[in-house]
Amino acid sequence: YQRRVHGTPKSPQHDKLVPLTVQLFHQMGFMSKYNINEDTLYQLVESIKSNYRDVPYHNFSHAFDVTQTMCVYLTQGNASQYLTEIEAFALVVACLFHDIGHMGLNNAFHLKAETPLGILTKVSGAKSVLELHHCKLAIELLGNPELDIFCELEESELTQCYKILMDVILATDMARHDDYVNEARGLIEDQGGYYEYNFENEDHRRLARILLMKAADISNIIKPFEISRRWGEAVMEEFYYQGDKERQNKMPVTPMFDRTASKKLADTQIGFIDYVGLNYFSTVAEFLPSLSFTVEGIRSNRNQWQTLSTSS
Repeated sequence: YQRRVHGTPKSPQHDKLVPLTVQLFHQMGFMSKYNINEDTLYQLVESIKSNYRDVPYHNFSHAFDVTQTMCVYLTQGNASQYLTEIEAFALVVACLFHDIGHMGLNNAFHLKAETPLGILTKVSGAKSVLELHHCKLAIELLGNPELDIFCELEESELTQCYKILMDVILATDMARHDDYVNEARGLIEDQGGYYEYNFENEDHRRLARILLMKAADISNIIKPFEISRRWGEAVMEEFYYQGDKERQNKMPVTPMFDRTASKKLADTQIGFIDYVGLNYFSTVAEFLPSLSFTVEGIRSNRNQWQTLSTSS
């Protein structure tokens, strides 16, 4: 959980992430359970890695970090109790793909700048520009027989894996964030304070998958502080990268993305924790009680950011 994987795509540790990913699949028991050929997995992960771009945050290091964090949730966090084995497998695979092809520019940029992806999304009547792009690339790579780690699955399992993969990747669109938080809170409050997770309820398991995916995706704010700080710096650099693009395209520059009027990193992290993170992980901890340790991490980091903010 405290492994330092942060680094740019050109840093030496980045090359270690492919064999580390294969090692994770072995440790999770996926290789033997689903009869995955190791060479096929290596080629798939290499292909995934090559499709991530050289951007400050949404690069392959982030994909690996999210994947490794999901494995921690499932094992040390005992979140596997909330899912079937095939659901856990599909969730880990989805983590590898969840930001593939990300250009360091958010959905709003693609729509406002009318990039090809933005135009395609508009004319198709869809909403999640990048998340649909990630799903398309995942389908394309997994559809290559030389990269198909699903090839030994039964037809029903294959269909289930694809449904889960697309469902949880689409759920990472922050525009849908409140919907999932409110759904979880509604289930908790409807039971009058006596909420109990129902493994046999598919709606509970689907929401658990989504909550776990999002909890892994934004997990940098709960990591040990030094690791969390480095991810925070990468996020801000990618924000500035988009702000520069907005300025170049003569678009209004998103205030937080303007490097000429930037806020302190500590303040941006406190803001995200206060308005998004703490409520989210508190809700996750109520819906999936074995993940209550995440709340301790986020509170500890907020205290350290507050100390930095007031001392600078």
